[in-house]
Amino acid sequence: MIKVTLSAPPHNFELKVKRPGELFLLGTPSPAGTDWDGHDYWRAVHKYLYRSHKGICFYCASYSPRSGHDKDRNTSVDHWLPKSARPDLAYEWTNFRLCRIRLNRRKADHQDLIDPCNASSNWFEIQFTTFLLVPSPGLPTSLELAVRRTIAILMLNDDQDYLDERSEVILQYSQGKLTFTQLQQNYPFIAYQMIKHNFDLNYRARIKQIADQRSIL
Repeated sequence: MIKVTLSAPPHNFELKVKRPGELFLLGTPSPAGTDWDGHDYWRAVHKYLYRSHKGICFYCASYSPRSGHDKDRNTSVDHWLPKSARPDLAYEWTNFRLCRIRLNRRKADHQDLIDPCNASSNWFEIQFTTFLLVPSPGLPTSLELAVRRTIAILMLNDDQDYLDERSEVILQYSQGKLTFTQLQQNYPFIAYQMIKHNFDLNYRARIKQIADQRSIL
């Protein structure tokens, strides 16, 4: 996870999302389950949110398609504070996060994760020897636990697809198949970590050797 600055809302946000949402809540102040059907007005700004943040999921800080065959990797509009708990915020722009569908499902109604819009880019780290995410050293205990809880709930280490995605990106960069500019555009957290840990000097040659050996096999 890397700190995200939420973009400004689109010019038609009030008309397309907020006003119809407020009207719905006037008649159904405590919606649940199927009550939301047909009132998911936040979908109207999915495309705008996606374009504004160049397809980068707020939670895994990786490029994600907006639509396609692999639906788990497609993006959705997440409510940072879940609409089940805070229906009054269901149509508030500041409560929206661009999120891979898979992670949106895992986040569900949790409210004890770290919000990428209120995070520091220095709270999470990649171990370049294992490709795992860990809390940065020296965090206060409560913050370290929050980082670990976020990683666990979203399964950022336990989901093999995410581990493979991170490792493949790092291997491809080490082999010169991805430029650093491409990393910054599509995997900003990995790029930030590479700068922070002087990856080219400390890890690149060793990881390139591993990648080259794997290519031979």
